[in-house]
Amino acid sequence: MIARAVARRDTAHIDRKVHKKTKVKRGRPARKAAEAAAPIGKWFTYVPAAVLSGAYVLASREGRDDVPSRIAGTVAILAAACTAAAVNKQFDELLPQPPPPPGRPPDHPVFPSGHAFGTSTVALTAAYVLSRERIARGAIVFPAALVVPVASSIARLAEEKHWISDIAGGHLAAITLASLALALYEMVP
Repeated sequence: MIARAVARRDTAHIDRKVHKKTKVKRGRPARKAAEAAAPIGKWFTYVPAAVLSGAYVLASREGRDDVPSRIAGTVAILAAACTAAAVNKQFDELLPQPPPPPGRPPDHPVFPSGHAFGTSTVALTAAYVLSRERIARGAIVFPAALVVPVASSIARLAEEKHWISDIAGGHLAAITLASLALALYEMVP
C-alpha cells in the first residue's frame, strides 16, 4: 500500500515538509556525522552483525538450555539478514520509484530505503530471538536494537539520500521480513 502511495507521489507533501526540517548543510558536524554513518546500513555491516548475533545466541550460557531452539534462532537471524541483502536490490528493480531527493542523481532508486530495511530486519530479528531465548530482557534489548536503524535512518534524511516515505517503507518491509523469519523460528518445537 505504501509503495503505491509513494509511486503516485501521494506522500510528496509530507516528504518535502520533513525534508525541509531534516536537511543539513554540507560541512556541518551533523552532516559529517551522517556521512560517516552511511556504511552502517549496507549489507557488509548488517550481515556480519547478524553472524555475531547468531554466534552469541549459540554461545551464551544465559537463558534457556534448548539447543534446537537456539539453532533455529540463529538460522532465523542469518536468514533474515541474507534475505534482506538479496531482496534489497530486487526492490530497486521491481518497485516503481519516486523522484529522488536533491542529494541523489535523478535516476537513482530510493524506495524503500535499504539502510532502514536491512538494519531494522536484523535488529528486530536478533532482539526477538535474544528475548525469546531469555538471553536478554526484551525491555532492554528491543530499544537498544532500534538505536542503529533509527540513527541510520536519520542520517539518510540529513544527508538528503531518502525521503521520509522511503524510510517508512524500509521499516515496514523490515517488520514483514523479520516477522516471516520469526514465524519460522517459532515453528521449532
